[in-house]
Amino acid sequence: MDLLLGPLLAAAAGYFLYVRSRTYARNHPRGHAYGLERHQKTMIFGALAVTALALVLTINGLQSDNSSASASSDSTSDSLDGSFEDWMAALCAPGTFHNGTSWQGATGGGSCQTTTGQVVFIGEYESNFLRDNDLAAYRMTYFASSIDDIGQIVVFSVNTRSAQTLNPLTSFGFDIYPVTSR
Repeated sequence: MDLLLGPLLAAAAGYFLYVRSRTYARNHPRGHAYGLERHQKTMIFGALAVTALALVLTINGLQSDNSSASASSDSTSDSLDGSFEDWMAALCAPGTFHNGTSWQGATGGGSCQTTTGQVVFIGEYESNFLRDNDLAAYRMTYFASSIDDIGQIVVFSVNTRSAQTLNPLTSFGFDIYPVTSR
């Protein structure tokens, strides 16, 4: 958004300068010819000023976009260790993973069973609101959550009296939370 703001502001300033100068040229007290000459000089210097303004604002927008992009990538790239396969191997008994989810807010997911028979629900979300809504709607009691390397919120949840089922995920950087009703 900041990238577009600079050129838009410069274009608006240039258009305002053009209209104002043209109107002044048409109504100049010394006549239209004198006003037209002055309008042309104003447009040359105005174009240079508007171009400089656009460059300054665009460069400023690029710098702020680059700094925010690097900040967000830093916060997500180191948040988890291992891969999806590592997380699944730590939680799920072999052959128990079922791909796909019917949870409304999830962009992907599935379920599996632990070696002790507990069912673990897995989901990927684009927002905490959608995640929290699904966890409450499906009456989950605990969940482990973190952000993966592409910015998706990865969630493993259970409907048990203890969060112990999810403990193996803490070694990968997941945090475990109780589901709270709002």
